[in-house]
Amino acid sequence: MPEVPTRYVLFVFGDQMAVHSQAYLALLSTMAYASASSEFVVLTDVPHYYRWFAPRVHAIPVSAGTMTEWRGSSGFFWRMKIQAVRAAGELGPAHLVYLDSDILARQPLAPMSDALAAGAVFMHEREFALGASRRRGHRQLARQLVGTVCAGVAVTADTAMWNAGIVAVGSQQRALLDEALALCDAFSAVGSHTLHEQLAFSASLSATGQLRPARAWFDHYWGNKQGFQESINAQLAGMLIRGLDLDQAIAEVRAHPIQRPLMVRRRWWNRYFARLAGAID
Repeated sequence: MPEVPTRYVLFVFGDQMAVHSQAYLALLSTMAYASASSEFVVLTDVPHYYRWFAPRVHAIPVSAGTMTEWRGSSGFFWRMKIQAVRAAGELGPAHLVYLDSDILARQPLAPMSDALAAGAVFMHEREFALGASRRRGHRQLARQLVGTVCAGVAVTADTAMWNAGIVAVGSQQRALLDEALALCDAFSAVGSHTLHEQLAFSASLSATGQLRPARAWFDHYWGNKQGFQESINAQLAGMLIRGLDLDQAIAEVRAHPIQRPLMVRRRWWNRYFARLAGAID
């Protein structure tokens, strides 16, 4: 029986070059540590941005109309993320590993694929229980949903929120994505909140009893995008100037990984003085 491949999936859209340059490093670092049988898919409205990766990365065009449809009747922006992962699952049997663009792989990924084959599911890391967080947005979400039953799932103060920078399910677990979509829609029917998609993934995958953190394999630098972006720009510029091909670029990323703090707390005056210096608009 042939081995089921692992399919790494990104959903990248719009015209912000920073996001696409981050996606380049997410792809290169993941390709540096993925097994030879792995597949790589980018769902995007600008597939020509990813021609450099062809044919090893399959860039799937996603039209504006499709993205509008993916938002559903609620119009919820991040519902598209669930739909993108589901669409990648329709390309054929595979373990699915969705990656946000601000992700860097750090070590060989074969053990993660083996765990997916054995029934484990992954998100990046557990962040908080709904009833425990003191952040205003989290408290708002708790007031909205704790004590409700949505799509057959009881939401309690102990319901855990996991970081959705990585969402991974085995080939036999694809129905969890359908459950996450149903949960997201049920949450949106209660009220609006930007974290409904993240909570939907968290609740759906947690219900398996097999949800594990993926942070052993990946860094998620959402807390220091500015710092990482500086290093990404420099590394990509060096690759361009030296005319590296894809294999050489993968080797470069493996040999010289970007190392910065994942979380930097920037005060208001950081932005103020950066604006004065003309570093930001």
